[in-house]
Amino acid sequence: MEEAQPGPSKKPRLSTGGGLTAFTLRLAKKLSATQDNDNVIFSPLSIYAALALVAAGARGDTLDEILLLLGAASRDELVEFTRTVADRVLADGSSSSEEGGLHITFASGVWHDKTVALKPAYRAAAVDSYKAMTCSAEFKEEAEGAREEINKWVSEATKNLITSILPRGSLNSSTRLVLANAIYFNGTWSEPFAKKQTRTRCFYRLDGSSVGAPFMRTGRDQFVARHDGSRCSR
Repeated sequence: MEEAQPGPSKKPRLSTGGGLTAFTLRLAKKLSATQDNDNVIFSPLSIYAALALVAAGARGDTLDEILLLLGAASRDELVEFTRTVADRVLADGSSSSEEGGLHITFASGVWHDKTVALKPAYRAAAVDSYKAMTCSAEFKEEAEGAREEINKWVSEATKNLITSILPRGSLNSSTRLVLANAIYFNGTWSEPFAKKQTRTRCFYRLDGSSVGAPFMRTGRDQFVARHDGSRCSR
């Protein structure tokens, strides 16, 4: 892993927060196009945080491309954004509220093969700036055991909601580094939806076609704004 070095980069037009939004929309469009109208669930923040960890150790053209993809002008912007998320929004990895029953866990990890040492500057950036844990693993000699250990970490971080992110065979003796991020969220609705009030209504696609979908109701009308030609039944 290369030590982070300052240098010129291609400055995007967007702010870091705007960059995350644009990145999310592009990724959602790409994923939905390959899923044959199936539901798609992904965490833009997890992917963004993992790529930010990559940027912390990149340089030259590789760094420029990552910054352009994430909508940031420099590594400093990525660090500032990630710190804002971790320290303010997620309260250093865990936030809870008795009133709303809110609990959030935000965890990042860096696993490197024991034969490859992380440079001190990168380790410091991962731990101090990105709140990530770093540890060695037996990729070369025991890749399957390392895979199970990483999946165990993800399971614990998400309260067993996500029990695996690395399928069997995804790691092997040539693996040298794994970057992972996991987010757990549990909250309650301020105005709960009663299951018995769920109704199947038409959901209209942008191409004009429609499909039946279960719409949740709170017992009173909920209005959704119309944007770019799309609309939802209330």
